[in-house]
Amino acid sequence: MDLKYIALSTLTPQESLIFSHQLVAHTIAPFDILMAPRINVILQHIDLLARAIESSRKREFAGLLAFTDGQRENGWMSFKHAVLSAMYSNDEQVSTAGEQLQEILMQYHSESGQLGYIEQTKVLHRLKEKLDGMPELLSAASVGSQYEDMVAAMHAFDQVFEEKTKVEEMIQSNYTVDKSISELCKQVNALLKDVQLLIESGEEGIEKLVQAYNTVIKEASESDAFDQKILKNVMASLVNLL
Repeated sequence: MDLKYIALSTLTPQESLIFSHQLVAHTIAPFDILMAPRINVILQHIDLLARAIESSRKREFAGLLAFTDGQRENGWMSFKHAVLSAMYSNDEQVSTAGEQLQEILMQYHSESGQLGYIEQTKVLHRLKEKLDGMPELLSAASVGSQYEDMVAAMHAFDQVFEEKTKVEEMIQSNYTVDKSISELCKQVNALLKDVQLLIESGEEGIEKLVQAYNTVIKEASESDAFDQKILKNVMASLVNLL
């Protein structure tokens, strides 16, 4: 039985990560012991590539974070102006509620636009905790809709910031994707050459290993086989080991 050929250079970084991970996972006994030194090196480079991929994602968060922060600021400004508008309403009940809300806003959000992401988030959440307990006041000032929009924008920002923080905590090296994938492919090619030598020498039981590897190679050659669900599972398993 021959080992199928695969051009690793045709795979994307994500596909290379999955392929290498699957190849190691399908290395059956006793070859997992026989080729343990090579496999351990591959696992190290899988880890480095995973970190490099996450590092590249970090740069994407900068623009997204600025955008969601802008949306959050717009939500705040819309709510603040709605409160100011309520203060000048001819309806006494609405204007009274608006004045009470304005007092609260001045306490919790004075010059918050000059604060950094973290401090501004703390101020807004303290404000939210206060106002969440005053639904009647928000309703009386007719600013409930603007408040809900502001809170939704806050949640959107929080989710992006949380994901960005997770990515930054994961990154431990300065490896680039190109460098990481080059080193990983070099080690995987070496592993496949080792297997080819075992085939040529007639190593006992090598047929089962070749069959397992060929299955992985066949799947990697099919563009729809390595989907985002598989990548997510592989990345999750690696993250747990970091």
